[in-house]
Amino acid sequence: MSSSKTKPFHTHGEKNLRICLGKEPVSLDPRKENDIVASQVQFMLFEGLLCLNPDMSLSHGQAESYEVSSDGKTYTFHLRDALWSDGTPVTAYDFEKSWKSLLDPDFPSPDAYLVSPIKNAKLVKAGKVSIDQIGITSKDAKTLIVELESPTPYFLQIVASSVLLPINTKLEAINPNWASHTESFFSNGPFQLKKWEFNQQLVLEKNPLYHKTKEVHLEHIFIDIIDRKMAVLHMHDNGYYDLVGSPLSFFSRELLEDPEKKKLLTFFPVATTKFLAFNTSSFPFQNTHIRRAFAYAISRKTLVEHITKLHEQEALNIIPPVLFPEDSSYFSDGDISKAQDSLQKGLKELKIDHLGSITFMYVSSEPNHALAQELQQTWVKVLGIEVVLQQVEFKILHERSKKKDFSIGLFAWLADYSDPMSILDRFMDKTNHRNYPKWESGLYNRCLEEALKTSSPIHYMEKIKEAERILIDEMPFTCLFHENFVFLIHPHVQGFAISPLGHIYFDRISIDPSKRKFDTIR
Repeated sequence: MSSSKTKPFHTHGEKNLRICLGKEPVSLDPRKENDIVASQVQFMLFEGLLCLNPDMSLSHGQAESYEVSSDGKTYTFHLRDALWSDGTPVTAYDFEKSWKSLLDPDFPSPDAYLVSPIKNAKLVKAGKVSIDQIGITSKDAKTLIVELESPTPYFLQIVASSVLLPINTKLEAINPNWASHTESFFSNGPFQLKKWEFNQQLVLEKNPLYHKTKEVHLEHIFIDIIDRKMAVLHMHDNGYYDLVGSPLSFFSRELLEDPEKKKLLTFFPVATTKFLAFNTSSFPFQNTHIRRAFAYAISRKTLVEHITKLHEQEALNIIPPVLFPEDSSYFSDGDISKAQDSLQKGLKELKIDHLGSITFMYVSSEPNHALAQELQQTWVKVLGIEVVLQQVEFKILHERSKKKDFSIGLFAWLADYSDPMSILDRFMDKTNHRNYPKWESGLYNRCLEEALKTSSPIHYMEKIKEAERILIDEMPFTCLFHENFVFLIHPHVQGFAISPLGHIYFDRISIDPSKRKFDTIR
């Protein structure tokens, strides 16, 4: 990454915020990566047609207004007068070309499936029809028209996701590597990229051309890249960082052992869930009863009260409660009798007396290892099954899951948009890279297809619950708990807000110097 040739920044001041990330953003191009770390920075730099609010309502972003046709299949967005940070207009053509590029068969966009409701999107991505046949057209510079295959109740929620943030397409035509160079990085959001030193620091500066720039309080955001959690905690304690916590930086579990520090933690429920995926394509987890046995044996209450200790909600369902607040418990927690009965049924169907050892794969980390050990002990105690623990890197976990080279894997999901379908639709296609169990069901697919055809919100949610029940019955995976994001926030940081999807609203943060506990020169 190159950095701008400017004078050194002075971070002391009432309008500067200093934070840190536990890892470098994979890409600042929103089309190429929307993991939780990268998307945080992308939302600081770019603004889409619509914006998700902390209460999950939608507000206008670059779109001044929009209309939906009576059949629910055509959306017409009218853009406001807005500028890129280089002073050129943001146009409907920028959105059209950005969205279409997601569906180019040769473009590396792992989350292109999010726009599959758009007319011909799947066919274009598969290379079966021309990209010109996608249902995305610009009537003029201020009007974007989007046609869908069928009515999609949650489409506007997708529009507010990071994947559909725009890029300056004129700039990309000149410099395809624009996302790696600060001097050619043009944004349309509340901040602009001023400096980027790879694996060291990003500096974001208030964008004076943003259409709501008067509502943005911060002048600079200084973002250090640092993966040493104890160093991060120490620097926060001494006032160097204004706030720390997941998902930005690694959460230090030592905080849980300090009663005074624990009182300072703030917990935010989000649509993220820790779960176990069973490889349904191979022995022994092609058998439904065996999958149920491993799932029923787990005491999720023990996990959250004695292992993780972050006020998580044990998951006896699938949809995170922030997306679907109804209390849905589909089975009993830690049901030993049912687990053992399921095991015997599975062994009988497989015509064997015992399973032998099972491999359990997870990303290497202290919290994951503690979880894995507890699960290992549970399965040997309840089922008499030896489980071999295998710690791997994040990349290897996902590569092996794509190749179906695992037995049990520990994963987590975070909803991409604020509708249960964000979780459920990935299991409609076993080739989806996020369908880790590689499971598929015609009955399940028909259920969700019926949900998408209805115009009744009540019927839609009934079908959502029916699909959830099918997943629970088939048990291609089992959820452990719905997570919280945890932060330490100094009192002088005002206006901190986070959406159920984990999006932090940095444009709403301000600094109150009268509440600053430190007189540290920063």
